[in-house]
Amino acid sequence: MITKLIRSYYVILISCVSLIAQEVPKKMSYGKVSEEMLKLKTYEKDSTANAFVIGDVGRLYFDVKDGKWVTYFKRHTRIKVFNKEGYDQGDISIPYYMAKNSEEKVTNIKGSIYSLENGKIVKEKISGDDVIKEEIDKNHGVYKITFPNLKEGCVFEYTYVHQSEFTYNINDWDVQREIPVLFSSYNMEIPEYFKYQVTNSRYYTIPELQSGRNQKTFNLRITPPDGGRPELHTFDEDITVRKWRAEYVPAFKEEPFMTSPHDYLGRLEFELLSSNYDREFHSSSWKKVMNELRTSVSVGGQLGRTSYMKAQLEAIKSETEDPMQRAFLAFELVKNRMMWDGKATIYSKDGLKKPFLEKKGSSADINLMLVAALQELDVAAVPLFTSTRNYGKIVRSSPKMTQLNYVLACVNINDKIILLDATDKLLSFGMLPKRALSYQGVVMSDNSHVNGEFINIKPSNTDYESVRSSIVIGDDFSANAEIIYTYKGYGAYRWRKKLVKEPEEEEYLTKIEEKHSNVLIDEYSNENKDKINDFGKENFKVTFESVVEKVGDKLFYNPMQMIEKSKNPFTQEARKYPIEFPFPIARKFMIETQLPKGYVVSEVPKPIIMKLPENAGKLRYSVQQSGDKIIVIFDLKIQKQVFLPTEYGILKSFFDKIYQFETNPIMISKREVE
Repeated sequence: MITKLIRSYYVILISCVSLIAQEVPKKMSYGKVSEEMLKLKTYEKDSTANAFVIGDVGRLYFDVKDGKWVTYFKRHTRIKVFNKEGYDQGDISIPYYMAKNSEEKVTNIKGSIYSLENGKIVKEKISGDDVIKEEIDKNHGVYKITFPNLKEGCVFEYTYVHQSEFTYNINDWDVQREIPVLFSSYNMEIPEYFKYQVTNSRYYTIPELQSGRNQKTFNLRITPPDGGRPELHTFDEDITVRKWRAEYVPAFKEEPFMTSPHDYLGRLEFELLSSNYDREFHSSSWKKVMNELRTSVSVGGQLGRTSYMKAQLEAIKSETEDPMQRAFLAFELVKNRMMWDGKATIYSKDGLKKPFLEKKGSSADINLMLVAALQELDVAAVPLFTSTRNYGKIVRSSPKMTQLNYVLACVNINDKIILLDATDKLLSFGMLPKRALSYQGVVMSDNSHVNGEFINIKPSNTDYESVRSSIVIGDDFSANAEIIYTYKGYGAYRWRKKLVKEPEEEEYLTKIEEKHSNVLIDEYSNENKDKINDFGKENFKVTFESVVEKVGDKLFYNPMQMIEKSKNPFTQEARKYPIEFPFPIARKFMIETQLPKGYVVSEVPKPIIMKLPENAGKLRYSVQQSGDKIIVIFDLKIQKQVFLPTEYGILKSFFDKIYQFETNPIMISKREVE
């Protein structure tokens, strides 16, 4: 009885410790970490979490330095780590911006790790070696903080001050993360001199608290209305304090077929509307953004410089005068010569000559080089600035350079727009990589009528795969088969990617055999592997150990599973975010099977045709029998690329049927003797 009471008391005590540790604190002081938090074993509202944010506190305020307005952003973040899978939370990135002889600064960086050792709280500070400053491109850099000695059950925290003269460039406040957040608090103290628009997220709204007001004295240099030297003025300014606070923020869960989480995360965005008491308006335009890029040495300044590839371009000029042929040859020249370094950017950091000679460069180096080559060849071409799918969609109503991280070549031949990307050697002419299929881009041009205009970015190809198969089943239910796969568009691109990844044919075929388990590949050949602008084809002759499954006195045969093994991506009951297919999908299977002598299909399934609303998709499935032969036809098309969450139910039902046909076998039996 006493033992039971002690055990019950212990359980109650642990529960109380857990509840106390997970109460939302009103404030958070650096260095004060409780023993209860260090003892915590799991996050009550999400037991699957590997870590959670205890608190994330930000404060943005304004001051004057050297007679100029400056923003200061103070941040204090504390995170609890449960297991090794949560260690990656200890890699922190703090972005900074630089332009016009000015650079944002990150100072007062502190970081500490807390753990329990022999019942005592042990504190370990990060060192200067754990903070690295890296330059990304002409305008962007990042401070990286690493917490090297994290332990299971530990708590770590960091704080810093971000200082900036770019009052128009206030970083977003991200409330939601891939781990839960106990509380997130953000205060913005805005002098009356400025007016900002704050945009709350659509999918997770951050509650705003009641605002407050106070006063502060500033010393600012102001240029007189009639010109002359700026004069120092001391004045009291009304300050509006806006506050946001969110508690028990759930972890952001990615869903299949979605673009960047950035488009859906709970966050606050800030845009400067006016300054100087509404006398100076800062609402920009895409034309202004493009003009800044056009006059930049790292972008527009590179387009007229092609002497480094003069010999190659002269050879193209002498070969043809046809604009389309010249465009194709220029594309092949740049694509085959250059190796992409994996960096997506809109600036050429070192100019185009150096990467051309080194045969390696960023996306901007390669595609600006392509635009420069096209223009030198008298092909109408301009840069098209966009964003990658994992970076986030461009919001037209908010013109900002920071929305852009990628550039394409936009060609106009006989009023036909062709978009080109030379960063991938497996891309055919006019085909864009998946990362660049981000719906829209902005034109940069010397022509003021075109400069700043938007162009839709659409896939020029379908993800197409077809299978034609002839299968003969023996009396022992083993089978011999000839299978022909045909790939087009993004299907061909994906196939060639696999071959590049597995250059040894034996390893490539071994992986196929492992995927299908009971198959042995007897003969293999392929066609057009290196003809990037053509379709691809694979020819197999295979042996299956057994293709018929006996369940009781019934026999089942599933021809679809022999050819295609995949999983339904839409298994969740509800969908929170849109479904975004990067390109149209087409799958066509025709499988002819000769059954063992004397066997027939017990019951031939009825042919089915299913359609999604507005011709968004179509499925045709049929099983035909003629003597001891059966022919299965499976024809799938997904035409629509974006489905709203409200359309998920219809799409899920459609895919449930697709995978039902793939997984449900056909029952066969011996023909009855008459």
